[in-house]
Amino acid sequence: MYKALIVDDEKMIRMGMRNSIPWNSIGIGEVYTAKSGKEALKIIKENVPEIMITDIKMDEMTGLDLIEAAKKYKPDMRVLVLTGYDKFEYASQCIKLKVHDFFLKPVDEVELTEALRKQVMFLKKSSIDELGDINVYRARAVAEQMEIENFMRELLHDRLTHKLARIKAFCDKFGYNADQNMQAAIIVPTLYAAMDKKMRILLRYQLKTSVSEWWMHKTGALLYWMTLEG
Repeated sequence: MYKALIVDDEKMIRMGMRNSIPWNSIGIGEVYTAKSGKEALKIIKENVPEIMITDIKMDEMTGLDLIEAAKKYKPDMRVLVLTGYDKFEYASQCIKLKVHDFFLKPVDEVELTEALRKQVMFLKKSSIDELGDINVYRARAVAEQMEIENFMRELLHDRLTHKLARIKAFCDKFGYNADQNMQAAIIVPTLYAAMDKKMRILLRYQLKTSVSEWWMHKTGALLYWMTLEG
């Protein structure tokens, strides 16, 4: 369910829209009202509605100024404009502000309801598209992680063919610097915690020796070793 904000300095118009439109049936669960641009901005900051219906001609702040200020907090807000003035300059400014619909007062409730329904449908489609993008990103990230793990496993067991070329291609693809210092971590199974102290010391020494020898052989550098006891 989405949130909507009605902004008009005439209470009868605000409450008329608030009470006559079937908000829940078109997918809008919360409806806020404001009698001025200043009050509207406070509501936008606190509640971030996705849809705003605003009059143009208001005291303190015009509807056009409100739209411009509101989009600093909610750039993708869907905006519908109401006005009692059939002036070209208003319509022109609305186009510049990327207003999504424009109505002359008095507004037909059925027409406004249908316009709101279209905005809700647009928001739902955008959410689905965004979810699709996220799923594609996650799938790509999992594939890359698997590729990295497989490459490291092959490198560790010295099973890479055309090793230097493969390492260079890997570093170029994933942004690694082949010359930079690296750290290695070994996760020891929980069985280690059940051993007595002498056995833990012995196993730790064997691991340290084996890994350090392998690291020296592969990189020509000494391995920094740190042990954490839980």
